Amino acid sequence: MDNNVRTLREKAGLTQSALAKAVGTSQQQVHRIEQGQAARIDVALRICHALGAPMEKVFPKTRATLRRLAKEGPENVVEKILHDPKAQESLGREGIDADPAQWMLKLQLLSGVTRVYNISGPEHKRLWSILQDGGEPLEQVSFMVFETEKLTVAVNRRAMSYAHLLFDAGFMAKEDEDVMGVSVYFLNQTEPLELDVEADDPPGDADEEDEGQFRNLLLVLDLPVARQQVFVITDVDGETAFIRAENVALIEIPRDLTEGAPDLEEFDGEVGDGSGNKVG
Repeated sequence: MDNNVRTLREKAGLTQSALAKAVGTSQQQVHRIEQGQAARIDVALRICHALGAPMEKVFPKTRATLRRLAKEGPENVVEKILHDPKAQESLGREGIDADPAQWMLKLQLLSGVTRVYNISGPEHKRLWSILQDGGEPLEQVSFMVFETEKLTVAVNRRAMSYAHLLFDAGFMAKEDEDVMGVSVYFLNQTEPLELDVEADDPPGDADEEDEGQFRNLLLVLDLPVARQQVFVITDVDGETAFIRAENVALIEIPRDLTEGAPDLEEFDGEVGDGSGNKVG
């Protein structure tokens, strides 16, 4: 989804690291929001404050929803959003996760492995519908693919003992910011196969046939596949793993592997002076 975070940040002479510090979030999260990931409403409001710009200028797709809410009465618009599910749904389509609940998805695999993931409000609504579906034909394997702040996860639906959608559970699932490896959990095994891999190149033109090994893998996982389908993953040493689809319970792929790393200059934490030079 389009937003003007990067344009306004650069106009203000801020690096991603500097904006992240002002907002109280990570540089990676600022990068993902600039790339189009939905921002939680509290983070979005702090970004707007740090950039000195109104929400509808930073996130222009929210303009119609915010103006409609403002016309309905004089009370605080943010308070309205937090108590209006329809407004939350509209903003979810416009790049803002306005669901006040902290949602989590708890999965238990047939092997006994339990995983807990932080998910957004819009992702919770999508998964709630998917989890009610009966599943795929016996000759196929169906993976449920979803995103957390830092991971893309694909779980074999037949490998799940149960899935539990939780909210306000008093804790947040921990996701290591620095993990750059792929974890593959197999049926009836509790320890994952860990693969040290290189990130895909940043996304190029939509017409390019080679999306990168992990973006290509996720395209495959998003559809039912034959049980004998083989997934191919090459590690940093050029060694190749061949993984049979029907044996896979769950795959965790750091989103940094599929999105492409930010420019190196964004990591230095320096702040521009507005003239193209950096100070500090």
